[in-house]
Amino acid sequence: LWGQAKTITGEVNDNTGTPIPGVNVIVKNSSIGTVTDFDGKFSIDVPADAAQILVFSMIGYANKEVSITNETTLNI
Repeated sequence: LWGQAKTITGEVNDNTGTPIPGVNVIVKNSSIGTVTDFDGKFSIDVPADAAQILVFSMIGYANKEVSITNETTLNI
């Protein structure tokens, strides 16, 4: 439906599979965002009319942009 938000959940891990807490997860070009919890997990509501790109950022790590199509779960 028009204007309907989609909830995206997932987990952010480093290259050894260790969860990373405190990663910023932001809908690109918006003020909508969240932060991963102690276990590296996140949940964010992405508006249907927003840019369908999530930006993951944290000091000490390279930023990562992920395009969302039909996914509702992401493991980064």
